[in-house]
Amino acid sequence: MVNEKTSIIIPVFNGEKTLERALKSILNQKIKPNEVLIINDASRDKTNSIVENWLDKLPINYYTNKFNMGVSYSLRKGILLSKGEIILRLDADDEWGKDHLKSLLYLIEKNKNSKLFASMAEYIEEDNNNIKSSELLSDENIREKLLWDNPIVHSSIAFFKEDYLKTNGYCNYKIAHDYSLYLELLRQGELSFNKQTTVKYYIYSNSLSRNRAKYLSRKERYLNQLKAIYFFGKSYKIKSSLILPIVLIRLILNLPIKYFYHNFKKKFKIVFYK
Repeated sequence: MVNEKTSIIIPVFNGEKTLERALKSILNQKIKPNEVLIINDASRDKTNSIVENWLDKLPINYYTNKFNMGVSYSLRKGILLSKGEIILRLDADDEWGKDHLKSLLYLIEKNKNSKLFASMAEYIEEDNNNIKSSELLSDENIREKLLWDNPIVHSSIAFFKEDYLKTNGYCNYKIAHDYSLYLELLRQGELSFNKQTTVKYYIYSNSLSRNRAKYLSRKERYLNQLKAIYFFGKSYKIKSSLILPIVLIRLILNLPIKYFYHNFKKKFKIVFYK
């Protein structure tokens, strides 16, 4: 097994309902991490108390932002403060299976020249119903898939810190910062993928913030698609030529119309009849 130090990065904002579940899943790992960096992004709930109760259970390095700076800022901060050679991600509302860290380290040992490592995940509704599994990925299909969308679950990934520092890092997108980073890492080298399902990715369908994020993320997705076409379009000329005009039209027209229509209708409770 590889002996590089491992650092888990967890940004959290108002995570009192889910953070303990995520931390328990780290505690239950068959192989323990060297450090867990928690960046509290100016939470206004009991997040701070929860973290303090866990300081003697895990090798936690705890940081707080004076103001709410967003996920991208907190991720960049966590990685720069980390001491590990291998960076792993876990969102405060997701959880790992007990073999997750062990299986990723085994994958890294076999494929140390790869630039991005990830596992299968299952999508879980808040009532613990399994919706579906994430896509089966490989280095052979990932770049073509990234031309259209991001199929990699953020809480499933790992990468070497030295490779991250050769990229532009997590950009200032509110939602699709992970998509952008994957494109840059996979421009450097390969994806190694674990076919085991080792992550639970939770979906909160009635969350107002997630519904709003769905609209905000579209522009970021389209910009990442353009980036993917620029990076990998030569290898997929036909597909790129089909996707490019669709992305440009959506970027210029569709997003503002749908976004403002949604908010206008919601704010004034207007019912539109056919």
